[in-house]
Amino acid sequence: MPKVSVLMPCFNGSKYILKAIDSVLSQSFSDFELLIFDDQSTDGTFEIVSKLTDSRIKVFRNARNLGLVGNWNNAIEKSSGEYIHFLFQDDILLPGALESEVAALDANPKCSLCFSASCVIDSNDAITMKRRPFKRDRVLKGSDFARKTFRTHNIYGEPSNVMFRRDYWQKVGPFNDSLCYSPDWEYWIRLSLNGDVCYLDSFYSYFRVCNESTTNSLFKDKKEQLKRDEFDFVRAICSLDGINISSTDLIVRKLSLSIRNIAKRIYFSVH
Repeated sequence: MPKVSVLMPCFNGSKYILKAIDSVLSQSFSDFELLIFDDQSTDGTFEIVSKLTDSRIKVFRNARNLGLVGNWNNAIEKSSGEYIHFLFQDDILLPGALESEVAALDANPKCSLCFSASCVIDSNDAITMKRRPFKRDRVLKGSDFARKTFRTHNIYGEPSNVMFRRDYWQKVGPFNDSLCYSPDWEYWIRLSLNGDVCYLDSFYSYFRVCNESTTNSLFKDKKEQLKRDEFDFVRAICSLDGINISSTDLIVRKLSLSIRNIAKRIYFSVH
């Protein structure tokens, strides 16, 4: 059993997927498996990845299209590592990421997950935003951090920026496939309510936002769907044991969401 399962769900990712794969294979930490799950791509993605010969890579092609979250859950079920780390088809794992995240979780057995500082990049790998929520490495009390991130924004970042323990996945269950835009955020909160959180103050992932990226296609021009997803997300979080959302939390979240939606529209209009 490998120490880490790096999971790469993909759909029509031919443009950037080899760069994403190379960023995993070049990691200093080598005790991992890289499992690629093609969700019935039509752009040659499966043909590209099926030619790879590295023994650490296993390629799967789903019998039918499972959708974004369905493919995530399918990937976890087929993995075997003690720790799980997603990497999306158009993102990049920076040098030292796996080694540092494994060391952090090994040193802090009560932590359910680990995340780091990260950068947003464009189609040419140019950095368009740096995200560094804290100024030093730290361990955060999970329940307090879960409430903080609910009130403000997804401080953890995208799946490509998080490593979590398999045994906690067995505790909290699969990603919520009823959520279109925030299943990862809801999942990080669930994990945090069951353990503490490690933060590493180094940049260990690049998250790509461009016309071809999954995130851009999800968020552009879908205002009504975003509203429905926000309602479903809040309802899911409020139903969780241990978070105790108050009316003040909901007011702060609404104000924060309004500000971030304005910033997001400006960002996508530029990029």
